[in-house]
Amino acid sequence: MNDKIVVLHISSFVGISPGAIHYYGSLNSRSKTIELKYILTDKTAELLSKKDYCYKAGMKTERFSSEKDIRRVARREWKKNFPDSIVLLEGSSSCVDPQKCLNGSKELKGEINRLWRMGEKIGGYEGDEKEMTKISDEYMNLLKKNKLWV
Repeated sequence: MNDKIVVLHISSFVGISPGAIHYYGSLNSRSKTIELKYILTDKTAELLSKKDYCYKAGMKTERFSSEKDIRRVARREWKKNFPDSIVLLEGSSSCVDPQKCLNGSKELKGEINRLWRMGEKIGGYEGDEKEMTKISDEYMNLLKKNKLWV
């Protein structure tokens, strides 16, 4: 990974910790990480206050109600915090296989997502290791061609 690629990492304890209801997001490049936060509205403050301590409109929080909300904030904050980046992926910054592309040029986003969908369709390396290796090689060549990987 380099600074031209930014990866949205979404985490949560939902489903593994009793009572967990929140999601958390961070934007990651090679040289920096930004924890995503948003300013609470009256409605979101009221919802959070029902589950936790007292939140008020205007406060900032890193607790999101859904992955969709995190993606919305990530798209907005991506270029503000990483102005030289080319693509915004969703997944893990330690992964070099195709990951879902949330933002970038239309052509590059389309190609990355085509390869990501192909990998998902075959079940990744566990589904068909030989085919996934081909998809991954094509993905790496695409990144190199677009000077996103050296």
